[in-house]
Amino acid sequence: MIQLLLFQLICTESNLRDAWLKVKAKGSQGGIDGLGVNDFGKDEKHNLEALREELLESRYIPEPYKRINIPKFDGTDEKRPLGLPSVRDKIVQEAVRAVIEPLFEADFLNSSYAYRHGKSSYQAIRRVMDYVSQGYSWIACCDIERYFDTVNHAILLDLVRRKISDEAVLHLIKLWIKMGVVESCSGWRDTLCGISQGAVTSPLLANVYLHPLDKEMATCGYAYVRYADDFCLLSRDRSELERAVNLTKSFLRQQLKLTLGECEIASVTHGFSFLGVYYDGHSLDISEAKKSKHREELAYTFRTAKSTPWPQFVIKLNETIAGWQNYYGRLLDAPRLDYLRQLLVDNLAGLIQEKLKSHELHNYKDADSSLAGLVWGEGAENKKLVKDVLAQARKLGVVQTFRSAPAGTGKGRMQYAPTSDVSQAIAGKKRKYQRLQARECDLMVSTHGAFIGKSSRQVVVKCQGKLLQRIAEVNLKQIIIISAGVTISVEG
Repeated sequence: MIQLLLFQLICTESNLRDAWLKVKAKGSQGGIDGLGVNDFGKDEKHNLEALREELLESRYIPEPYKRINIPKFDGTDEKRPLGLPSVRDKIVQEAVRAVIEPLFEADFLNSSYAYRHGKSSYQAIRRVMDYVSQGYSWIACCDIERYFDTVNHAILLDLVRRKISDEAVLHLIKLWIKMGVVESCSGWRDTLCGISQGAVTSPLLANVYLHPLDKEMATCGYAYVRYADDFCLLSRDRSELERAVNLTKSFLRQQLKLTLGECEIASVTHGFSFLGVYYDGHSLDISEAKKSKHREELAYTFRTAKSTPWPQFVIKLNETIAGWQNYYGRLLDAPRLDYLRQLLVDNLAGLIQEKLKSHELHNYKDADSSLAGLVWGEGAENKKLVKDVLAQARKLGVVQTFRSAPAGTGKGRMQYAPTSDVSQAIAGKKRKYQRLQARECDLMVSTHGAFIGKSSRQVVVKCQGKLLQRIAEVNLKQIIIISAGVTISVEG
């Protein structure tokens, strides 16, 4: 038991300031109060002092989480709920995490790889490959159904109390896990179970909750690798692995009130997928499910290009590319990465053609200049990527011109040839209408003092003259305002 006054350490000026600097560096989105990092930073010294006084005087109560739903990109219409804390609450959560995480980290096992300093999904995959090289020829890749949504609060708080006895700290953690959420459409919702994806403390608490499972697997001597709520069990014998899966299912249900999801047992030589990577005991590739997800994510990113200033879009695209390269670049050889590269080329070429047709770009020279900030590898690789994008855009331009030529000119006419694969043709039409439907979106305004108006068939949101959002009028489904002081102009 830690009997030292952790709460006083959390509330020191230096710890709160360090927490603020980390939150500020991430530049993450604000919460339900509509105040962002820049708002807090305008008078950061006073705001930090006020926050510290609230904590020391036991007046601190967090804001409810702002619920947003983001696409899962898993081939379904399901969305992943995120609960966003306010900037003030993120600072306090970060201050608490910095102090208590080392206490739990000392007990965590090497089989756990998520949300830990010096550990990564890359290392988890390598650990699985190492087991395979030792002769573990059977594997079960498992996950936990709706893990973050079903964490039992009583069990979680009991696990935390085993390490922390400071009631003031426990009170803060209890406030954060039980605080309600506010959704734009349905209003307040109580939180009866689960931990919020989006809270600073949730990754640590997620590992605390599954630490008993890690210990049980170690006690039983199983080859076991866990990354968050995804984990692998390996064995040299299929029947032994089946027993391990059944024990794991019982342990999760009885001890942690969790449900084991689909858990398929397979021979390593037949191949398996774990954390987005496919492995057959010899070579690695991007899993088919992950390829599909990357296609959907990239298509979604490119749809936002119409309402995002180009420099910001390029920055976002570079973040996506960096994520691919940091992960897959350490696991796969260059030919395996060509899939991602071609995916990027095709999407960029299509976007350039759209901008040329709308006259946002006047010619291919403008297009070349617009891609100057794109980063893919070193200088030569980057130039080659831009060259390939422009070449593909020109091909698309020729095809579009050929198809749109007037009848009787001799251009654009071709003999009818039935599609060899009917399912492929139907799938193409399905994707087209899914894209059309996905363009419909809501405009949510949560910034105090914002102005909503129209400009050139677009709805724009500004604050103090600065453009915050721009959405094509034809794509706008509804406007949701969750802040006071918002002005709307219907002229234009």
